[in-house]
Amino acid sequence: MGSLAHIKLASLATSLKAKRLMALSLGATRVVISSHPETAREILFGSSFSDRPIKESARLLMFERAIGFAPSGTYWKKLRRIAAFNMFSPRRILGLESLRRRVADEMVVRVWKEMEEIGVVEVRGILQEGSFSNILESVFGSINNFNCLSLRGSEELGSMVKEGYELIAKFNLEDYFPFKFLDFYGVKRKCHKLSTKVTSVVGQMVEERKRAQELLIGENDFLSTLLSLPKEERLGDSDMVAILWVSF
Repeated sequence: MGSLAHIKLASLATSLKAKRLMALSLGATRVVISSHPETAREILFGSSFSDRPIKESARLLMFERAIGFAPSGTYWKKLRRIAAFNMFSPRRILGLESLRRRVADEMVVRVWKEMEEIGVVEVRGILQEGSFSNILESVFGSINNFNCLSLRGSEELGSMVKEGYELIAKFNLEDYFPFKFLDFYGVKRKCHKLSTKVTSVVGQMVEERKRAQELLIGENDFLSTLLSLPKEERLGDSDMVAILWVSF
């Protein structure tokens, strides 16, 4: 289907007069599709559809332990509470306004400079780098504030995220048929290797930040927020690593 799968599926639903609800199978995975806003809203808000199938690559890269893919239950409710009160609260978003302004200013300067020097601007690359800088600092804090995030560390994280995107996007027959020999592209092996690296790099950041407890006061980045939670709400290190990785 290529990159426009949603358009192809909507066309299929229209041709079958099944815009409100259409069911089909992708191998062993049953799929329910709505191309109608009201039915789509019912699906998104309905508890019957709260546990959705997750690709093997996404599961191996720890996505099932983050709020977007975690199964419905006590753990998911805990993540939702943390996200609502600590990640997306109006106070926190307002507190990161200066970061967003600085990133936007840097992007404008970059556009101006490239226009002067080359006469052409590749906007996508500038937007990606701006988004990268914004998320990096909002999740892990400023490079200048803590030893845990060096320039080299940020570059390493960037390359891991790029690899993760590529692995999740790769077609893998094993996502649709439960036979292990169908992983022709080595997606699982590469995911295992990347997740081990992520656990090591992000885990080290968490440990270094823990050793700098006195620096956590007043910091607005997500890692500091997670470490400052009351004891009864605090997450385990492995869960924290997964959430930080997926957030990033």
